[in-house]
Amino acid sequence: MVCCEMNVFINKLFYLVIAYSATLVEPEWDDHVSSSKAKTLIFSICNCEFIVTLFTVTSILSITSAASKLLQSVTQDVASATNCINDIIKTLNDKRTNCDVQFKKVFEESKNVMTELDVEIKQPRIVKKQNQRCNTPANSIEEYYRRILFIPIIDNVLEDIRYRFLNDKNKTISLLMQLIPSNTIKMSSETSNELIQTVGDQYAFLNFNTFMFRGELELWKTKWTTQKNEGLNIPNEVFSAFDECSNIFFPSIRKLLLVLGTLPVSVATAERSFSTLRRLKTWIRSEMGQSRLTGLALLHIHRQLPLNVDKIIDRFAKDKRCLDFVI
Repeated sequence: MVCCEMNVFINKLFYLVIAYSATLVEPEWDDHVSSSKAKTLIFSICNCEFIVTLFTVTSILSITSAASKLLQSVTQDVASATNCINDIIKTLNDKRTNCDVQFKKVFEESKNVMTELDVEIKQPRIVKKQNQRCNTPANSIEEYYRRILFIPIIDNVLEDIRYRFLNDKNKTISLLMQLIPSNTIKMSSETSNELIQTVGDQYAFLNFNTFMFRGELELWKTKWTTQKNEGLNIPNEVFSAFDECSNIFFPSIRKLLLVLGTLPVSVATAERSFSTLRRLKTWIRSEMGQSRLTGLALLHIHRQLPLNVDKIIDRFAKDKRCLDFVI
């Protein structure tokens, strides 16, 4: 569904750009500079390589767009975001494995557009002697663009996603995610020992007792393994696991779940505060104090929260003012 909507949008935008540029190329258009640039633009986008690249990128971004929306949400935890990233990597790997079938659909869509625009479907000329690299072997135009565009783009996207989300810097977060019950019941003894060692090294400021934490971890795993055998629901999110974690039986695990739940998934929340400040801090409020500005910004960002009007009036009436405050 998302891919279909994305393709419709790309098609509309693509045709609009061509139509608008074509009007600037018409003979009655007086501005020769604009006409020349429009002609260059039409020549650049109305060719086989650009159109195939456009639909290739569309098919890939239709998968990654879900992560873009997810990472900008307010109530998103690290565990859910990691699961989403793993699903995206798996989907793109499947596309890479079945690139023959996947690219055939992309190429058919590209051919339909090129037929409508009278764009010649052709393969770039092959240089007889290459100095930097060999010519791409291909028996057809479709195979050529699959090898030179589709496969390299998918490989590049996969490499970037893995580098950003699955690097060594995120190893500690991956270990903390083992405390989520759905992961705890599948945790091996090697992973358990690595988690205990990492917690002792990275979170020593929380005054963890290694022996106590090991006991909590064993009890935590037994608790959720028993519930699974009884057919009960197993939490698979940080906040639901935190609600089920007793501070008496599992004080260390509860602290770590709190750390895991408050780790920022992205900088979207900070960017929202910056945007709010730009709307609030105008020349009219240039003399506003920091406390009041912060309060207004929080009210604007969290405007969905209910307010107690009576408490606001009582607090406002406590301070001395030049005018009498009459209700």
